[in-house]
Amino acid sequence: MKLLVVVAAFIALCAGSAIPLIPGDNSHYVEGESRYIWIPDGDDVPQLVDLQEPADQALLMSRNGANNQYWLFTRQNPTSRQELVNGNINSIRNSNYRGNRPTKVIVHGWNSNGYSNINPMIRDAFLAVEDCNVIVVDWRALANSNYASAVIGVPSVGQFLGNFLVWLFNNAGGNWNQLHLVGFSLGAHIVGNAIHTDGGLLGIFDRVANADFYPNGGRNPQPGCFISTCSHSRAYQLFAASIRYNRMGARQCSNKQQVQNNQCSGSALNMGNHILSKRG
Repeated sequence: MKLLVVVAAFIALCAGSAIPLIPGDNSHYVEGESRYIWIPDGDDVPQLVDLQEPADQALLMSRNGANNQYWLFTRQNPTSRQELVNGNINSIRNSNYRGNRPTKVIVHGWNSNGYSNINPMIRDAFLAVEDCNVIVVDWRALANSNYASAVIGVPSVGQFLGNFLVWLFNNAGGNWNQLHLVGFSLGAHIVGNAIHTDGGLLGIFDRVANADFYPNGGRNPQPGCFISTCSHSRAYQLFAASIRYNRMGARQCSNKQQVQNNQCSGSALNMGNHILSKRG
């Protein structure tokens, strides 16, 4: 009798569930046609996203890039954040920010915040190799909404970030030629160079930056991954490793076919690291 009750409850749960059966590797996905897709959150846990879910207009009216938080980390405070507040000069004076250091800015993606995996991983890599200011942009006010709302909110986040950096450099010093902005997933739409690890699914395969890198062909699955959300997260993991070790050599490609067939033989260039002058 107990078994019958358990089975009946399971059948009822399945019948009443509105969640579709979507392959975990996103192999079903066709751009412009598929409604559902798995996208990793800030802890690399796959979340099922309904691409037809409308944006939350009420939320977008009440939240924008003005809600951004800017957390400073330096070698003097490598794990304890100091919040820099746009327009509040005392927040700069009371911090370890120094205008004569290079400045690195990290921008997380959807369903994430300043504590999400990308931030400590890349922050620690930068501080291990260079005495710099690391600023983590926490834009959770928009990032933790549904996916459509977060996408619409991205331009505002970028605009307010730009305004903040202008104010910061004008009032506390800073060198634009030593400013490095790093973003992951939707955060990469706010900043730029690009590492493509899941092109055509959760990522973009086409060139979008001054320098585009395609490790292992730029598509899913990446080595050690069985699902596209894992491949997606390889981008920031590889970038963090490139800062620490600077051993990820690449060759310039003439076309997409060379990328996909691993036949690139052009000029050599290291992927990632902290060098800002890359083109290709």
